[in-house]
Amino acid sequence: MPFKKDLALKEIKVKKGQILQRKEDLYSKVYHVQTGLLRSYTIDEKGREHIYMFAPENWIIGDSVSPQTPCDLFIDCSYITLVYPYSSCCSRKCFFALF
Repeated sequence: MPFKKDLALKEIKVKKGQILQRKEDLYSKVYHVQTGLLRSYTIDEKGREHIYMFAPENWIIGDSVSPQTPCDLFIDCSYITLVYPYSSCCSRKCFFALF
């Protein structure tokens, strides 16, 4: 079943290396990857990256925190990627309805 694009904020094209979300950001989003690849990760006290997950085409990626809570993960782009961002408020209220 296709992802409901009508609930998305706006389709965006993301360049390789572009950071969509940084640790401690508020009002994080959930991203549906149309084409390309995103990854989420953390950085420890010693500066080492720890990959949490990759999101290839037709996957979603995001941080599972409430809108007013600082997020834990960085999300960046591994290749030129087309994504549909969804507000985390929407994802909490109607996440399963998006499919």
